[in-house]
Amino acid sequence: MNAENSSYKQVETVLARTASLRIAYLPVGCTEQHGPILPMGTDTLVAKKLAEDLSTFRNGKDNDGIVYPGIAFSPSRSNANYPGSTTVAEDVFRSYSAEVCHSILRHSFDALVIICMHGPAEPSLIEIAFQFNQKQFELGGDVRPIIVLGVSRLSGVFQRWLGSLEGKHADYREFLLLYKVLGTDFFRPDVLTALENFSNCYGKTTLPDIDLPGMPMELRSVEGVIGAPMIDIGQAHHELADGIWGDMILDFSETVDRTFAGLRTL
Repeated sequence: MNAENSSYKQVETVLARTASLRIAYLPVGCTEQHGPILPMGTDTLVAKKLAEDLSTFRNGKDNDGIVYPGIAFSPSRSNANYPGSTTVAEDVFRSYSAEVCHSILRHSFDALVIICMHGPAEPSLIEIAFQFNQKQFELGGDVRPIIVLGVSRLSGVFQRWLGSLEGKHADYREFLLLYKVLGTDFFRPDVLTALENFSNCYGKTTLPDIDLPGMPMELRSVEGVIGAPMIDIGQAHHELADGIWGDMILDFSETVDRTFAGLRTL
């Protein structure tokens, strides 16, 4: 169930199902450049779809889930000079996100699961979860955790499917995630051809041999991209996208299960 498309009575019905594990899902992304072809909302679109699919997957396990609208503005200073990219200071983002989390958990959810697909936002969200969870332990009683599931957890999944693929931003990995979300409606033949042509140009360009914290993206990338935009590893895009996506959902769900199993032992 999506909160933005539901009435408060519908949400009330979900919260009344006390025999189920009632989980709120909060997608977090950003609005920043993802190269010359992928949309600036890539991280937000992926986070929202992951939250929806994780909720659907877990609803078959005595769970009820409500997916909240995503947070689409977060820290993105290194990309701030690209047209349309929007950044938020870390302290402002942390304060705003904490207010959102606390407000959601004023209601009787058993947990809040944050799906974060923008790496620079993840440390702030982990700090929010730490503070909120720690306070509950200090006060005693039942713990309704905030669980952060983010990009830092995905390296193993990509390794299984793509091997030791190097890249940092708007590369083939992000393409595959977005391909799962938007499919051929967005990735029409002309768009794929444009990506392949750009990938060929990328492969002929030498990136600066420097990795200095705080260095603007335009000085260390090819049109905002770090990592090959397209790669042929002998499998169709949709096969790789489906496989990676399925493993991500399973990994995220198992993390939620382990969290509650651990809490029950305390």
